Amino acid sequence: MMKKGTIILAIMALVLLAGSPAQAAAVIAKISSFKGEVIVQSGAEVNKVTGMGHLLNDGDSILTKNGEAQVMFNDGAQMKINPYSNIKIQERDETSGAWFFKTVKATRRVTAYVGKLWFKSGASNRRNFLQSPTAVCGLRGSDGDFGYDPVKMQTYLNMYAGEAAVIGNVVRGFFENPGVSVAEKSAVWNNLVKAYNESEKAKATGTAADQAQAKVVALEVAKEAANVLLNNPDPAVREQAQQAIVAADASIAQQKAAYPAITTVAPTTSVAPTTSVVPPTTSSATTSSTSTTSATTSSTTATTSIVSK
Repeated sequence: MMKKGTIILAIMALVLLAGSPAQAAAVIAKISSFKGEVIVQSGAEVNKVTGMGHLLNDGDSILTKNGEAQVMFNDGAQMKINPYSNIKIQERDETSGAWFFKTVKATRRVTAYVGKLWFKSGASNRRNFLQSPTAVCGLRGSDGDFGYDPVKMQTYLNMYAGEAAVIGNVVRGFFENPGVSVAEKSAVWNNLVKAYNESEKAKATGTAADQAQAKVVALEVAKEAANVLLNNPDPAVREQAQQAIVAADASIAQQKAAYPAITTVAPTTSVAPTTSVVPPTTSSATTSSTSTTSATTSSTTATTSIVSK
């Protein structure tokens, strides 16, 4: 049986995914500049970015093809998404601890499913986590590159300033963007491209059935994206992924109940990566941690020139 808090969060996520006009999603950022093809998934809606200032909501995913996007968060935090990447952004209050020791903290989570991004913290006291299916990096006043290769199931981090508390296995130092060949092997990236194509088809036909089908395909992408996080080494990430799956399933069932003839585009499936805790090594290239609450921290000397943005 799910905990009461889990059920409440799942219902809240369901409202967001279903795109109910009664519950507007919270705007947390905007695309300040872009070039090339950039696609945004917001709940069950998938659209191409056509101009600067495109608003981004809590839970939105940004996909780049042969292009890139610069994101400005409300608190001044910045993010640059490299070509052939798929990134999800979230901002919410998260509760930790138990009984009288519970604390609620404003938290931002940036999830990389494939590709590379550069992130710099903003002026607020919001906690920042850069995460992938295999690792979580808690930043502290930080500026650095983060990326994930789903083929190698490898997470990368290159800090320019500040520190990062790491849970999971992370390769430190400069790294290349995995690129198009890896993106095309990413189930989440491929399925979001399919969802965009279905959305464009629905807009062209204008039929309610096609629009419902496009929403189901988009919701399947949200479910797949959550599925690959189920074995993340951080229990908070795993719990949020389970809630997202429950919400997506409920929304999909709702759409199919309204339009029984819906036939979705079969999603490309991927297996949630299996993670294992590896004892810390003495190598400066790889960092690992066995703790999910007080992760090992390592700092990188600040540099004045950022060469891999």
